[in-house]
Amino acid sequence: MKPVALISFLWTKNSAVLDYYLRNKSRVILTLDGYLNQQLQDRIQAQGSSLVVLDSLLNPLEKAGIENNATQSAAQIQQIFLGDSWRQYAASMGFEAQQLNPVLEKDLRSNLAYGIELISALEKARSLYQIELIILNEEWLIAGKYAVWWAKMTGIPCLHLAHSTALTQYYMVHSLFLSNKIAIFGERDAENLYDLGLEKNRLRITGNPAWDVYPFLKENAAAVKNMVYEKYRLNPDLPLILCGSTWDSHGSAKFRKEDNPYVASINLFVATYKKLADSEVRANFLIKDRSANQVYGEQVFDEAIAKL
Repeated sequence: MKPVALISFLWTKNSAVLDYYLRNKSRVILTLDGYLNQQLQDRIQAQGSSLVVLDSLLNPLEKAGIENNATQSAAQIQQIFLGDSWRQYAASMGFEAQQLNPVLEKDLRSNLAYGIELISALEKARSLYQIELIILNEEWLIAGKYAVWWAKMTGIPCLHLAHSTALTQYYMVHSLFLSNKIAIFGERDAENLYDLGLEKNRLRITGNPAWDVYPFLKENAAAVKNMVYEKYRLNPDLPLILCGSTWDSHGSAKFRKEDNPYVASINLFVATYKKLADSEVRANFLIKDRSANQVYGEQVFDEAIAKL
């Protein structure tokens, strides 16, 4: 009999839900190298379960074959881009093929290679384990999207654990939910999903799993505050003013820099800092950014400061 396994593409802030899942039952947890960290390893080991990285299931010969396959497939697709049928299709969508093709071709081969390798690893996992569930925080980026499509084709159930509260309507790529069940924070989230046509029986209201630690944090607020002040070398005698920046996805639909929401949020915070400083308001000012923005964020911040 194959070992029972669960595929987890959970973000670190939600990995604690695995504690509840693994309680009183041993499972193999399959994940990708990008989700792997010491906290996850310790958590799974503490529950008496084991962790397997999907990336490691393929041997070098198999990976070399995937690279060749991706190269050949990319060349075939690029030939399609040169045909009249493609030009007509692009025009029907409001695009000129001559302008659209370079955007699509930019990461075509690498995306194909990643997708083929991921699906191959998932298939290898299915041959080795009895996979009872896929749980993930999003199904729109390349790994989550491919995994959910693959699960639908193989009959493996998926649980989409929402990573935030949706205060606006889902649109474009975010309007497609393929997971069997979607765990959401509250009724407010459900309204937007009902508008998309999702059936009520696909939704489960769970609250925000990341908030499970809040009672502990509240009881230890002073210690948490001291830890933050020490980590960022802040003045303990002054209050903290925090900027929670948005996410720059660096998508193919480019904003003019002055219209970019991320750039605008940093510029606004820096301008606010200047007004407060000019008014002799003394405080610690901190931008809470995302790791994906680190290099780009520092550049945007330096440019905003230079304008003062």
